[in-house]
Amino acid sequence: MSRLSDLVAQAVTETERDGSCRVSEAATLVVERADEEELRALAFDAARRMCKKTAQSQGPAASRASSMLGQSDLFPELHRGYAIDAEGQAIRLTGNLSRVEFKRVMAIREKQIDDDAAHLRALREAYTTVSPFWDSNPDWTFDQCCHAYAEQRGAA
Repeated sequence: MSRLSDLVAQAVTETERDGSCRVSEAATLVVERADEEELRALAFDAARRMCKKTAQSQGPAASRASSMLGQSDLFPELHRGYAIDAEGQAIRLTGNLSRVEFKRVMAIREKQIDDDAAHLRALREAYTTVSPFWDSNPDWTFDQCCHAYAEQRGAA
């Protein structure tokens, strides 16, 4: 792990209270403790995320000079741009997508949906498994329910 990753991990740990992390407080600690090079890396990461968000945000492309009906008029629910790589580093304006790129965008989105659905299934399974403990102890945390479930399984 890099020193910056270590700073982030330490700040998150230090700002965890009552089962929650104070994200803004952790970020403040990271910025206060980072050296000049690390601050540049943080600024670059923040700028990259903002550029990606802006490039993908819904709405007509600012560069559109034509009065022809375009993608934003015909399909306003589509984003202005989409990532054409799995890492989300290359954003192509939707109106400029080729057929191959459009299919790639759909494949990336389908994978994201599949991954999200798998995670949702895991959440539901965990919830269903510990629900009997929550039914009896509605103020318990998930961790407390897990410990009780583990104890019950060990006793079985």
